[in-house]
Amino acid sequence: YAAVTEAGTNMVQYINLTAPTPTLAGAFPTGNPAAGNLQTGVAIDRNDCTKGSAGVCTTSQAIAAVVNYEAQTLAILTIPGGTLLETIPLNNLIPPSGVTTANPSPNPYSVGIDPFTHRALVAFASTNAGFVINLDQSQSPSICLPSFAPSDGSSYCPVALATLNTGTNPEIAFEPGAHLAYVTPGGTAGTLTAVNLSNPSQGPLAIASAERISNVVTVTMAANTPHNIIPGSTPTVLISGLPPGKPGGSSFNGAFPVYQVISNTQFSYVQTGASNDIGTSVAGMQG
Repeated sequence: YAAVTEAGTNMVQYINLTAPTPTLAGAFPTGNPAAGNLQTGVAIDRNDCTKGSAGVCTTSQAIAAVVNYEAQTLAILTIPGGTLLETIPLNNLIPPSGVTTANPSPNPYSVGIDPFTHRALVAFASTNAGFVINLDQSQSPSICLPSFAPSDGSSYCPVALATLNTGTNPEIAFEPGAHLAYVTPGGTAGTLTAVNLSNPSQGPLAIASAERISNVVTVTMAANTPHNIIPGSTPTVLISGLPPGKPGGSSFNGAFPVYQVISNTQFSYVQTGASNDIGTSVAGMQG
């Protein structure tokens, strides 16, 4: 089967390719409610584990993962039946990167799937971060990023951050021999990026404090928590969970390229905002 998204109808169409002449096998809504989704990307896993536990799969079937740009979700549907298995929210993965919460969270645009690890990469429009999503239901929800495990007990969830550099219309192509997902910029801005879906980024780490001086934020990790960022590299870090700074009340949260690695427990990033603002929290996350 092939899958085609129809942005104007909020549907995904399946096309049966086994017959001498390809035939339409059905059209299905990509969300509930069906309106207001605006699909911009779709990828297929022909043998995904849709039921299982403790590393043992009991049911495998073909699925389609559809990016709903407007709804900011990733819909998982069966092929060819079109049953909606899960709707994964993507709107709260990347906090607004401005100093206030008025900045909108970026919209997801495209998706690619590694059919060997059963992980998907979602690229967002005009930002520096993407996310790796687990599709394998033999995996425990404990692999989900903190606070993103589904309430229904499944493990359809984000498991890692990926450093990207995208324009308005990024697209993803998967190279199976190397488990690499190539992300095109999709516009005049951005660069071509390769992401290894079999070896995503490290999990969240606790932050002790963040301080902004002259639009440069210096992050200090919690005790005995090295950040593991290679000096000289500029990966994207996702900062979330830090409370507003004091005394100015500005936000430190968002996705930022690393500006400088100061030590194994300190790094900095650029963010325009009030100087001498300090935020402290053991709940802060760096991905």
